[in-house]
Amino acid sequence: MTNKSDNTRKTSVIAILIGILLIPANNLWLMRGATWGSGYPTTFSLFFHVIFFLFFITLFNLFVHRLFPRLALNSSELLLIYTMLSVASGISGLDMMQVLITFVGGVKWMATTENEWQDLFFHYIPDWLVVSDAVVLNGFHEGDSSLYLKSHMIRWLTPVLVWSGFISLLAFVMLCLTVIVRKQWIESEKLSYPIIQLPLHLTLKPELFLKNKIMWIGFILAGGVDFINGLHFLYPAVPGFGGQLYDLQPFFTTPPWNAIGWTPIPIFPYAVGLAFFMPLDLSFSCWFFYLFWKAERVFGSVLGLRNLPKFPYIEAQTSGAYIGLCVLAIWSTRHHIKQMFSTIFHRNETHNMDSTGEPISYANALLGAVIG
Repeated sequence: MTNKSDNTRKTSVIAILIGILLIPANNLWLMRGATWGSGYPTTFSLFFHVIFFLFFITLFNLFVHRLFPRLALNSSELLLIYTMLSVASGISGLDMMQVLITFVGGVKWMATTENEWQDLFFHYIPDWLVVSDAVVLNGFHEGDSSLYLKSHMIRWLTPVLVWSGFISLLAFVMLCLTVIVRKQWIESEKLSYPIIQLPLHLTLKPELFLKNKIMWIGFILAGGVDFINGLHFLYPAVPGFGGQLYDLQPFFTTPPWNAIGWTPIPIFPYAVGLAFFMPLDLSFSCWFFYLFWKAERVFGSVLGLRNLPKFPYIEAQTSGAYIGLCVLAIWSTRHHIKQMFSTIFHRNETHNMDSTGEPISYANALLGAVIG
């Protein structure tokens, strides 16, 4: 008779296979959306296309559970599929693979005599890092060709393998860092992770979730807005609920107030829902600093700084905010990190940290993060 551990192992393998099989369809969704300009799921933290896959997988799993209970996936395996698709989306989505492919197949193509890229930085770019063949690049940019020609695939093979290795190593380093901070963030600081609430409720008790009247009311309201906006896009005579309808810029036509620029006030139902799971100071910061940025533009106009390139340097401020958050995160985790080092290098101490519940030990996580 097959024991419970064997059953668990088999269903886990099935969950991994389902995740692997869905990744191409998941990435195709992202590619088509970017190509048509019809949607960029990875611009939001909660990837709606992954929720779409998870929803129908969960429905099918309920059907399997009634007919073949031993073959049904449990909540951990459903979340494993969700995690696999989310990670794959982060790698293949906007501002990641989009930028990488542009670099690999574009940097040599866009070099001209005028921009002098050849002399400026080409000597820093190894040939195995990008595609250099002019014929292959012409087919890539001008079309009327195919990637699947042997000569084209040979030229693309080396850069693709090199960057695939780099991305895999990057993902492994992120896993190592996650192992290092998981205990502190989840068990000590008890961060709420609002974007995981929907997948959790959908997979832990799907029957109760699908029978929840409040959930369906929220679904109908939010989905109704998107449905009406879809009709508005196809048939402009139908009124829509778009952010462009609430742009404040036309109401500020005189200096210095006109410096605010495009200022839409849209209502995103999903964002309203996520805000209920967020700490109050964090949800407050989301809209306060947006208004603060607009105030900077107006104040800069008063001081005559509006014509300075890229003022008020919002990209630089954003980078500074990320660095500041990183420093604060390291500072708040300092005792945890100290205890982790004590566990790794002084195993005989009484207050060692237990890493048995982690995917890899703290020692291996630290080693992987440093080497990677």
